[in-house]
Amino acid sequence: MPPPPRFVNGAVAVWCALAAFCLVHVIYLWAIFGMLAQNVADTGHLSRDAAVPLVESRLITLSVVFVILAAVLVFTALHLRMARRWPRLVLSVVGTITVLVTFVAGLNPASLAIFGLAVAAVLLTWHPTVSGWLAHVADLRERDE
Repeated sequence: MPPPPRFVNGAVAVWCALAAFCLVHVIYLWAIFGMLAQNVADTGHLSRDAAVPLVESRLITLSVVFVILAAVLVFTALHLRMARRWPRLVLSVVGTITVLVTFVAGLNPASLAIFGLAVAAVLLTWHPTVSGWLAHVADLRERDE
């Protein structure tokens, strides 16, 4: 199998960076948990005691979703590097889901960074050089069978 072109390596790196950034973002949200609960209490006409479980449940859900998405992104990106064709579609769908989940939490610098990483990763993943390499490797695999 010919080595992957730099666009493949770049795509894998950006997908892994997106996964890492999502995890760091969740850690940051947990770090500012008290401030988030206070903001919800201030804007939601709730007492702080009522806001804490609400924020906690949302952060737990977001954490679980982002950990799963990050694992899928890294696993699938590594399969792209092994010249499999299916990861391109999976990565595009999971990248879109990641952006949507992030935007549900609101428009902020972190969601814009995640959006930018996802767009860059999708563009690299579907670059013509990547398509040509995948087709070439598929031809080589067919000949070997």
